[in-house]
Amino acid sequence: VAVFDSGLSGCLLTQPLWDLLVDRQSIDLTSVNNLDVGVITKASNSNAKESLQKKHLVHFETDSTMPFFRLSPISLDWFDDDDDTCPLVVVLGQTFLSQGSLTIDIDERQATFKS
Repeated sequence: VAVFDSGLSGCLLTQPLWDLLVDRQSIDLTSVNNLDVGVITKASNSNAKESLQKKHLVHFETDSTMPFFRLSPISLDWFDDDDDTCPLVVVLGQTFLSQGSLTIDIDERQATFKS
């Protein structure tokens, strides 16, 4: 699950996701200086079959123009599930929103990000 938060400058990962990346994947998240964000979307082809497609949203790289980027873990109590079954959440702040515009259509229940 991805959440855009205009009151945040960097990026937060829920503690279960952070632990998964650090413990199981051996990724050092303390020195992350670039990040790609994308989504998987459903698309219908001419045969009316749905297929999954990856769509790239933004690429972020730390430099002097974006000095406030920070990647940190966060504990959220949004879900009743335990850590093994709750959704993995990525919270994206202003460093990502500054690279495009997010439009949410409530009636159609869809969001569009244009960079």
